[in-house]
This record gives sequence, structure tokens and C-alpha cells, in this order.
Amino acid sequence: MSWAVQIQARCTAEYGGKTAHVNVRPTIDVFAMTTNDALSPFRISAQYLVERGKLKTYVYHDAKERYVLIHAAEYSLSQANCSQHSNNFGLHKIYSARMEKELFLQCVAECE
Repeated sequence: MSWAVQIQARCTAEYGGKTAHVNVRPTIDVFAMTTNDALSPFRISAQYLVERGKLKTYVYHDAKERYVLIHAAEYSLSQANCSQHSNNFGLHKIYSARMEKELFLQCVAECE
């Protein structure tokens, strides 16, 4: 599917001196996620549901037998407001009490 203005998001996560990126392309599939496990024990997932105008981000920690959701955020993202998010959607400081570790997550909109 093609849209008049190509909007996508780029999320950057930092933990333990390492950085990982999630490049989130538009989708209409509510089950489609872009995931990055490079910052173990954290997992970062995101999706941009273009028809709903929503960017969603999720952070999980690895609880050995499964990933446990510790943070979820949702943003309005559409052609009309894309440029206002080109700087960022805000910095999230996500702390896992169980692991006693913190991850930083920040996303920006890329409007073409």
C-alpha cells in the first residue's frame, strides 16, 4: 500500500552503554511489530498503524520463561501532525524493578 506522504518512525533505545534502533514502517496489520532484542535483557517493539494514525511502543524484560511488558506508550501520528514530532515524542526512562535496571527510549517521526 502507498501513501501520499511516507511517514515512519525511528526509535532509539539505550541501556548499559549500548544503543539499539527500531525503524518502524507503516502497516495496516494490527499484529505486525518491529522488534529489537539487542539490548538484552530488554526487548523493544513498536508499530505504526497508519490507518489509525497511531505509533505504539512496548518495552519488555526477559523473565527467563517469557517476556514481561513493563512499558507501553501510544502517540498520534498522521500526515497532519508529523512535522511536530520530527524532533521527538519525548524521552522515556523505563525502570525494571525486578531487574533493577533502566532503559531509555526515544522515538522521532520521519516525514518524507
